Amino acid sequence: MSGVLMTQRYLSSMTEGDLDEIALVERAAYEFPWTRGNFEDALRNGYYGMCLRHLTGALIGYCVLMPVVCEMHLLNLCVAPAAQGQGAGLALLREAVRLTRAQHLESVLLEVRPSNLPAIRLYEGFGFATIGRRKNYYPARHRAREDAIVMRYILPEDMPRAQRDMSAAARPESRNDAVTAAPRVVNGAVGSTQANAMESWTDPRAGTGIDPRAAQAADNNPPTDQEHSDGAA
Repeated sequence: MSGVLMTQRYLSSMTEGDLDEIALVERAAYEFPWTRGNFEDALRNGYYGMCLRHLTGALIGYCVLMPVVCEMHLLNLCVAPAAQGQGAGLALLREAVRLTRAQHLESVLLEVRPSNLPAIRLYEGFGFATIGRRKNYYPARHRAREDAIVMRYILPEDMPRAQRDMSAAARPESRNDAVTAAPRVVNGAVGSTQANAMESWTDPRAGTGIDPRAAQAADNNPPTDQEHSDGAA
C-alpha cells in the first residue's frame, strides 16, 4: 500500500479493503454514523477517499470528498476517538485542500453545527469563512433539529485563471452529473448549502445524523451529537 509518510503516520487512498475498519471507527466516533454502504457508494461513484494510518497500520482517520464543477465538497472527515487531540484532523484537512488543488478546483465547502465550537475554530484558523446557514439541517437528540453553518475555503490564487478554466472545461461531468452521482440517500435531506448548485443532492448523513461532515474538528472536545462535517484538530 503506497502512502505519504508524515513522521509516524501516512496517507493512502481509500479502497474497499479499508471499509470494514472504517465502519468500526465510524460507529465508535459518531452517534449517527455513515453505513458501510455509504462508503461503498462513495468509492463506486468516484469520490476521493483518503485514510490516515499509523506506521503500525492502525487506522487513525479518513476523509471523503466530492468534486462539483469548480468546488470540492468535504463530506466526511473522521478521527478515531483514541487518536483525537494529536493533529490528525488538521492533517486530513490539509490533505483535502491538497486534493482540491491537484484537481484544479477553486474552493472547499463544508457544513458544521453551530454548537461545535472546536470545529469552527479549526476551520476559521485554517482560513474557512462562513457563507451561509441551513436551517434545521442536522438531526439532534430528542427529535430536535440543529442548523448547519456553511463554510468555504478559497484556495490561494496560485494557479492562472485560464488554467483553472481549461481544467474545468476538460472535466466531462456537468454540474447535474456531479450532483446526481452522490452517495445513496438515507432518509432524505438536502446535502449542501450552495443554493442551486447542490439542491438536488441528498446527503446520506443529513437525515440520520449523517451530515456532509467535512471534518470532525472536535478532536479535543468531540460533540456529543456527532456530526460529520466537523473536523478534528
